Amino acid sequence: MSHLKSLASNTLIQLAGRMIGTTFGVLTVAILTRSLGADGYGQLTLAMTFLAVAGALADFGFTLTTTQMISERPQDEEVVVSTAFTMRLLSGVFFFALAILIALMMPYVAAVKAAVIVGAFSYFFMTSSQMLVGVFQKHLAMWRPALAEAVSRGAILVVIIWLATVYVSVPAMMAAFTIGNLLLLVMNLAFTRRYTRVRFAINRAVARTFLLCSWPIACSIFFNLLYLKGDILFMSFYRSDAEIGLYGAAYKVLDVVSVIPTMFMGLLLPLMVAAWSARDSKKMHELLQQAFDVFALMSLPLLGGALLLSEPIMRLMAGADFAAAGPYLVILMVANTVVFFGILFGHAIVGIGKQRAILPAYIATAVITLLL
Repeated sequence: MSHLKSLASNTLIQLAGRMIGTTFGVLTVAILTRSLGADGYGQLTLAMTFLAVAGALADFGFTLTTTQMISERPQDEEVVVSTAFTMRLLSGVFFFALAILIALMMPYVAAVKAAVIVGAFSYFFMTSSQMLVGVFQKHLAMWRPALAEAVSRGAILVVIIWLATVYVSVPAMMAAFTIGNLLLLVMNLAFTRRYTRVRFAINRAVARTFLLCSWPIACSIFFNLLYLKGDILFMSFYRSDAEIGLYGAAYKVLDVVSVIPTMFMGLLLPLMVAAWSARDSKKMHELLQQAFDVFALMSLPLLGGALLLSEPIMRLMAGADFAAAGPYLVILMVANTVVFFGILFGHAIVGIGKQRAILPAYIATAVITLLL
């Protein structure tokens, strides 16, 4: 029960921090949509989607694997975290540089290409910072990254407000995210020192274990991306920037809501790993059942609210020009209900070390969705 109380406390603290950060994020989107319009917001959405794919590939499953490994091998925490962080920095440099090169060869307008170049630094800082979250999850100290996120999102909002009054452009708005995410990385690195030292070093044995454990997760992430982010990339060849902007604004609501199950399961994962390692099937079942109940209580009311209020929600969030995104939001919130439980069982699979077993399902889902 003490573990569950600690989990609940950390979840509430993290949720409070995330609510502040999310509020700043929603206000940021509201200003972006109103200042850039549907066309400009569509260009920003395309650039962010392009970089999100690169960021997920650069992660290579290291984030989840880090949480799993430091939960199983607490005595090696410094070596594991340092190796993971260093490998993540190297993969980030490679994939974001590759993203810039590919973007320059794509038939995108100059504003999108410039935004990708500027945003590559933003996503590099943000995804590198995410590597450290496993340390806070293991020590049930999620208030620290929650605080860092709230501060960084507040900084982004301030810069966006200033830019909206003096210089409105897609690359400039992307630069605001770069500033905020650099602040996020610096704060999380400082907070991490309380629990472990992060060095730029690679332990070969740990790195080998990382690659063996993380490649199925990396493949799963890649195929997930094909149907979660591939839609906007495909739209960029066939639809206007304005349509991408409408769809991107509706998708932003889904992004905000889906943070909740990811956050909760990130905290639950170390407890699941510990229960599974101890062969405590009863404890494992209890954790899964409680998470299932919580997600059911969250996801179904959210769906009902979207069915009734989709257009007013989009008007409030993005402005009158984005009211047409209401029908998109309804469809996306139906998907969100499934996403909640997908996140639950996806983390459970990592917790029991069965990443390879689920890979065919991810591949099949990606192929079917791409064909549709």
